Amino acid sequence: MATVYYDSSATGADDGTSPADAFTVLQTALNSLSAGDHLYVKKGSSREGASGTPLTFATHSNANDGSTVIEGYISATGDGGLYETSSPIDITADNCVIKFFDIDSGTATNTLRLRGDYSLAYRCKAVNTNVSGLAAEFIDSAAVECAFKTTMSTGGTTRPVVYIQRGYFINNHVVLGNGVATSGCGLRVNTSRMQQSIVGNVIICEDTDAGTSFVGIRCDGINTQQTLLMNNTIFNFNIGIEITEGSGTDVMLSPHVYYGNIIYSCVDGIKNSQGTNVFNFGLFSIQNAFGDITTAQTTNLSHVIDSISLTESPFVDTTDFKLNDASGGGALLKGTLGRPDPADLSSTTRTQFQSLGAMQPAAGSSTTLPTIVSVF
Repeated sequence: MATVYYDSSATGADDGTSPADAFTVLQTALNSLSAGDHLYVKKGSSREGASGTPLTFATHSNANDGSTVIEGYISATGDGGLYETSSPIDITADNCVIKFFDIDSGTATNTLRLRGDYSLAYRCKAVNTNVSGLAAEFIDSAAVECAFKTTMSTGGTTRPVVYIQRGYFINNHVVLGNGVATSGCGLRVNTSRMQQSIVGNVIICEDTDAGTSFVGIRCDGINTQQTLLMNNTIFNFNIGIEITEGSGTDVMLSPHVYYGNIIYSCVDGIKNSQGTNVFNFGLFSIQNAFGDITTAQTTNLSHVIDSISLTESPFVDTTDFKLNDASGGGALLKGTLGRPDPADLSSTTRTQFQSLGAMQPAAGSSTTLPTIVSVF
């Protein structure tokens, strides 16, 4: 397990053995890695790479090797600065961690693809300016504290900003940008195989087109496995959370739980559209907060427990999505999601409620993705 370095401006031996002798071609550095190695990638004087030239990594690592790590930095290794590239990144390696990368591409190729078992993206930023490309795709992997943005004009709600299958999506920020699309999706969760958790994310739609169809989180798949959607903030969609198929009598293996989410400024809150299956069992809405919902808070769910109806916006504004203190708004949402104060159990509607725990846009601009900082 070696430490390897990349720096496009290095002038040494170009063998990756030290910062001075760092590799000067990033794909060469990636190709050199063995299981369990740690590659430090230094930010250049300008954004490097090209949208038409993906960076790939496919060397698996097992538990005995430890995770292979690909880590960006600015001036000193470990400083948490983002390496900037225009090249899409496709990682198919098992047990790989990519962190501190800022990827901004304009190609139909998905900007960040993480498709290796047990792999993780941490504090990365992925933007796709192509009308047909996704910002990110996660299969058998996870994303934590990342930011994603794209603007769609093709593919409808089946072509999202981010697609996830058999994975975990925790404390991320997802933006569906304003464009010419008539439909789009923030996060698409394939529920066909294995359970998944979508927790603590901010998912917003900037599009203001009339007569459009936008979905915040779209859960699709007929052979449904358990999906937990918890503590997400969903803003300005036609449907906040859509379950496209509902349940099937012989394929529903575990319950689906929607808990502690804020769904605001949407036509429908949580909707089981029952595209093929007409059943609704095993779909539980628990202590979700709804505001500015024009049609229905919930549709075709088996149980709806202790919903909170907001009479004021839960946010100070829709730039930073911070809580306000208005009665009936953000004041209802203060506290911590989880075990309540015993005194709170006597209330019909719970008042302790986690509001926001993910990424937020840079101050003053809802169209600019953040420098990766946590708002915990």
